[in-house]
Amino acid sequence: MQLKTSPFIVETQYGKVEGVPVDSTGDVAVWRGVPFAKPPIGDLRFRPPQGPNGWEGVRSAKNFGTVSPQGYWGLNKYVSQGAEQDEDCLYLNVWAPSSLPADAKKPVMVWIHGGAYMTGSGSTPAYNGEHLVRTGDVVIVTINYRLSSFGFLYVDIPDIETNLGMQDQVAALRWVKNNIEAFGGDPSCVTIFGESAGGNAVTTLMAMPSAKGLFHRAIAQSPLPTSVHSRSEALMVGNNVLRELGLSKPDASALRAVPADELVSAARAVFHKMVLERPGVMPFSPIVDGNIIPQDPLAAIRNGYAKDIPLMLGVNKDEANLFHTMDPKHPAVPLTELQIERYFSSNTQAGAQIQAAYPGFPALPARLRLASDIAFCIPTQRFAEGHTKSGPTYMYRFDYAPVVLRWTGMGATHATEIPFVFGTYNSNLMSYAAIALSFGGQYRRLSDRMRCEWTTFARRGVPADESWTEYKQERLSKIWNGVDSFEKDWMKEKAEVWSEFRPYTDF
Repeated sequence: MQLKTSPFIVETQYGKVEGVPVDSTGDVAVWRGVPFAKPPIGDLRFRPPQGPNGWEGVRSAKNFGTVSPQGYWGLNKYVSQGAEQDEDCLYLNVWAPSSLPADAKKPVMVWIHGGAYMTGSGSTPAYNGEHLVRTGDVVIVTINYRLSSFGFLYVDIPDIETNLGMQDQVAALRWVKNNIEAFGGDPSCVTIFGESAGGNAVTTLMAMPSAKGLFHRAIAQSPLPTSVHSRSEALMVGNNVLRELGLSKPDASALRAVPADELVSAARAVFHKMVLERPGVMPFSPIVDGNIIPQDPLAAIRNGYAKDIPLMLGVNKDEANLFHTMDPKHPAVPLTELQIERYFSSNTQAGAQIQAAYPGFPALPARLRLASDIAFCIPTQRFAEGHTKSGPTYMYRFDYAPVVLRWTGMGATHATEIPFVFGTYNSNLMSYAAIALSFGGQYRRLSDRMRCEWTTFARRGVPADESWTEYKQERLSKIWNGVDSFEKDWMKEKAEVWSEFRPYTDF
């Protein structure tokens, strides 16, 4: 059995990297800022990722790599843990037991961060993988990828590639396949998991030919699975970006010469504009281009494209509350009365029937429930239904809201399940307050149960709880709360009301 060079030095196919222990026990190590592709700068801007350059000697992997320029809420310590932002951002991080031999073959879990494809990074403190490693006997990888205009711009300009953020994710998965065994991981047992845009990335990767064989299980948390663009929709967004930049008929060299901060500003302006004018799809999203993404992922799943992939997916009870709190004027989901009116403009009669199913509409509480269903619950239920025809599917709903979130009216809102999945209680002020003002033991026990389920699913492709049966059998969903339970077909009535409505007809 071949051991690592040392507990913290690992040899990849590109060279040796030296990580560090996460604490004084030394039992878990982290390798930060490991490059999985060449810096996508200069002539490589708007081009697919290329394999990284090798290096001589031992490369330090003690600090996080730079992260993609942040196109919406801005970069802060919570998002990046102090990492700088730069187009040179294609780095990943690995957490693993430091004493493992190279052929230990532990299940691998690759986390894809969220942030509306506009913000976020693999170095966010809430995504610290050490607790999953300790309690789940797995290897954790978190990745960066190109965001906003850098990763999802679609324009009618020769030599400007698209879906680059998705191609970055495939490149990271390819790196995992070729290198993770040296960290004690099993390249034949890889689970991709992600939340929000990261959950959307999971459901999209399930439909991408280039990702086939690079992962074997999938977990999609609040995934927005229908938030993908047709080419015409994506071109509408791209042309708006060009107008913001003042470029009427640019060529590839002119677009590559635009300063990064101007691309960030243009993306931010277009995001604010498009969530109001074309609500329901994140402005910068994967594009069904007929090549990298050959068809709408929902259609692909219904046709059995990912038939060999066990899937766990779910939503939070109060998804939309966060978006109203963050930006009530430009919420990223259809939440204002104007957004909702435009969302239903393609079929106003069906829209009126749907709105009538939300008592109190158009008051804010009803709009919050409607927005949660528009963006998350209905698309996720449709994706689950589609996958049940050909692959094991397990659905959940996260209902737990600590006292502090109930007091503030946030409830079990978007992203609140993440600290429970990772066990990162000390990652931010909200987590501290939740423990201080709630039953801390209950908080931790729920996290223990969720981490057990996530890592068991990564290992076996089925939940640890044998009562949690496949969705196709009884439309059963696990309800995560202080005391967990199950509900049968909890979306039935709403799904029937929504059955005939599609917001846009491009697919």
